[in-house]
Amino acid sequence: MGKEMKQPFLERYRDIVEDWNLFLEFINRPLEPGVWVNTLKTSVASFMEFTRAIGVDLIPVKWCPFAFRTPDFRKITTSWTHLLGLCHVHDIISILPVLLLNLEPGDLLLDLCAAPGNKTALSAVLMNNKGLVVANDADRFRLQTVDHMTSRMGTLNVVTTRQNGANFPKCAGYFDRVLVDAPCSCEGTSRRDPSVLRWCSEKVSQRMSILQKRLLERAVKLCKPGGRIVYSTCTYAPEENEMVIQHVLDNFADEVRVMPVDVPGLKYSRGIDRWKGNKLSEQLINCARVWPHQNDTGGFFVAVLEKFNESDIQTTAPTSNAGQWVRENPHRFLKALKDRFGIDTSFFDDYVFYRKGKKKINIASPSFSHWPGRVLARSVGIPFVTTQITPPKLTTGAATLFGSLAERNFVELERDYFMRYLEGQTVELQDIDIERCDSSGHVLVRYKGITSGLGILKKNEPAGYKLHSMFPRRWFRAYSIKHA
Repeated sequence: MGKEMKQPFLERYRDIVEDWNLFLEFINRPLEPGVWVNTLKTSVASFMEFTRAIGVDLIPVKWCPFAFRTPDFRKITTSWTHLLGLCHVHDIISILPVLLLNLEPGDLLLDLCAAPGNKTALSAVLMNNKGLVVANDADRFRLQTVDHMTSRMGTLNVVTTRQNGANFPKCAGYFDRVLVDAPCSCEGTSRRDPSVLRWCSEKVSQRMSILQKRLLERAVKLCKPGGRIVYSTCTYAPEENEMVIQHVLDNFADEVRVMPVDVPGLKYSRGIDRWKGNKLSEQLINCARVWPHQNDTGGFFVAVLEKFNESDIQTTAPTSNAGQWVRENPHRFLKALKDRFGIDTSFFDDYVFYRKGKKKINIASPSFSHWPGRVLARSVGIPFVTTQITPPKLTTGAATLFGSLAERNFVELERDYFMRYLEGQTVELQDIDIERCDSSGHVLVRYKGITSGLGILKKNEPAGYKLHSMFPRRWFRAYSIKHA
């Protein structure tokens, strides 16, 4: 297609794009996603070894030490490493707002528009499962993807809420960090999905900006003094970008300021301080515009706001136990884990356990117990054990995160057996395969030292043993695993 303009309305950006011809060239190139490593479950070095074994080439991202580009991303999405949450395939540039939050373990973060959960998961990983990430979205179906993401990635410090982000409840209190990855016209994603440009227009951007302004206003009010707000979109439109920041500066001039974006190795342009002949705040040049041709990514906009004064908002104490999450004493089921797997249960002293209903008990960061908005919680941490059977059974999500702590009753499978296990099949084992097992029953299943879940070991007369897979078929079907 050469430098053909996909949509004539993009011409309005000609004066703010550095190297217009190169921009046109890149927006006509397909964009492949990259991958980031989940350091809760593995190291970058180990992940590189795992991917090398399945024939995947990784190219380090200069501005992010745990992210890679790859021409073989489909091999990763259909690999065991992705299935078990050792990594996540994601648009590389979407990592940027999470990096700019400058997160620390123990922070209280509000992700105001969280679904499908990509940035939520990365935030929780960077906080090393400490503190609390409140992942909010108004759509209950999209929140289900966040639930699956937390279990797969093993992020115990995530709580989901279903609220209108523009009116997020006052009982939540103040947050150290607030992320507003706002719904937008998505012009910058056209390399991945060219159809998005069919409905983009200046009128659409003006309409989107109404909600974006309300979301960012709420974020400012809920951020504590000394805290940080990151606003991002994947669109080029100034109406959805600098004009939204300008609106907040006009209304919260005594509370926030725009901080410079500083990401070594990333190429980007400054925000604009003039649009359609109107002069804007000089602070807007501290925003960052990432054009597709600068780093071979999608288009992106990001702004970092520092809160330096308190908002006039009264936080209210919870008035009901609407969440119905009840604190649970973990002694009984932790004892069962120690008896069966030899797990040192003192490891779990740093976590709290909550129950909602009779089927499962969830494990979470202790910060949840101290969060004033906990009655808003729709989900808490990840499911830890199923309690309707005796002894209680570890969930797959918990097994993949904590299985490395086991000293006995685990099996290490070869590749072919491992693939059969993931498919839900029964695997026949010999005595040498179960040398770490002392009896029939639940056993942890490992591949290359990584725990993948549970199985049931049974004696196979007249000789050998059978391992019945307990790996969730919905997980396997969702990722169409082919590579191990």
